[in-house]
Amino acid sequence: MKKVLLGLCAAVVVLLVVCVVNTFRKSSMQLRDVPAATVSVDAGDVAAHLSGALQIKTVSTQEGSAIDRNEFLRFHEYLARTYPKAHRVLQRERVNDLSLLYTWKGSDPSLKPMLLMAHMDVVPADPSSLERWTHPPFSGAIADGFVWGRGSLDIKCCLIAIMDAVEYLAATGFTPRRTI
Repeated sequence: MKKVLLGLCAAVVVLLVVCVVNTFRKSSMQLRDVPAATVSVDAGDVAAHLSGALQIKTVSTQEGSAIDRNEFLRFHEYLARTYPKAHRVLQRERVNDLSLLYTWKGSDPSLKPMLLMAHMDVVPADPSSLERWTHPPFSGAIADGFVWGRGSLDIKCCLIAIMDAVEYLAATGFTPRRTI
């Protein structure tokens, strides 16, 4: 038993030595000295875009038949109407009828593509919890410095942020080097 414990201790010591040596031997892969562009964003417009997205009840459930297909299609139309410049530069594909995949072709096909992800579906609001909501779950209320509703944090917010960024970049004539 003593030999087993000594062997384990020796293995832990060797592992710690390897970790410490590699910590000092390898350099950080964090990007450095990358200047960030200053962009003027109308926070009211972005909040209104998120509010509009939250008002569309893209609820998904475990029972696929309970999904309101029309709400998802309404959301697709909302994105196209709200982000016309983005939709001119992006290739849009419907996946499994209700999901969307956008591709923004880069100018350098030799570069590996990158992926930005978000989802448009939200979980149902439990009817027994509605009285505890500060604002109704699908109101998209803009109040107290926040946009309230299902998807405001998980994760329509990221989808709207991505689409607002693409809309801005498309308006400036930007083309990415790598495909997104």
